[in-house]
Parts: sequence; structure tokens; C-alpha cells
Amino acid sequence: MSSAELHAQIASANTKFEGYFNENDMKALASLYTEDATVMPPASDTVTGRDAIAELFGKVRSQMARIKLTIVEVGVVHTDSVVYERSHYSFYNEKGDEMDNGKYIVIWKKVDGEWKLYSDIFNTSKSA
Repeated sequence: MSSAELHAQIASANTKFEGYFNENDMKALASLYTEDATVMPPASDTVTGRDAIAELFGKVRSQMARIKLTIVEVGVVHTDSVVYERSHYSFYNEKGDEMDNGKYIVIWKKVDGEWKLYSDIFNTSKSA
């Protein structure tokens, strides 16, 4: 698979993530993760599994109305079944004002031919 094809596949998955978050469909958002996925949010404990991930992003969504993801880099970690993504995010309120921005890294795994988020860590770029 070419790096352009890989980038396009991850970008497509990110578009789904944005849509589910913005529509407040956390069950669908969590389905983008592997069943044993972990998310490491800022200033909080690691959460594991789709139910906990749905709950985490539900709490985030209660404070932020919209998310925008911007890919910086996608690359292969091991064969074509594990890749990494290094990117930026922005959260917006209902009025469209940016409330937070930061960076994240995701390890993606190919499960049954579909890219799933396996390990996700994000943190803010705004000072406290």
C-alpha cells in the first residue's frame, strides 16, 4: 500500500470520527476503536474498552460541540497492519469559537480489513 493510500484511509476514518463526535453519537464513535483500545486523555486516567471510550468522549462532547482533526503524518509501524498517526485537533463550542487545540498520536490496527484506533493519546497545546 502506498503512503498516499494509507493517508487517505486514515483520513477517511478521521472523517467518520469527526462526524460521530459532532453528531453526539458516542456509541458509533467508540466502534471506530478496537474492543481492547486505550485512550489516554490529558489530566485523567487511561480508559480501556469501547464503553469507557464512549463515556469519555460523551463527557468531552458535553463541553465541546464540534471537533476538527488535521493529519500531520501517517506511517507504518509493523508491516501493513499497524500504523501510527501524528496529528492536531481543535474543539469548538456551539458558536464556533475554538475552545481547545492540541496534538495527538494514534496507533491504528487493521482488524478484519478495517482500520481501528488501538491506542490514542491527546493533550492540549493551551497553557493552563
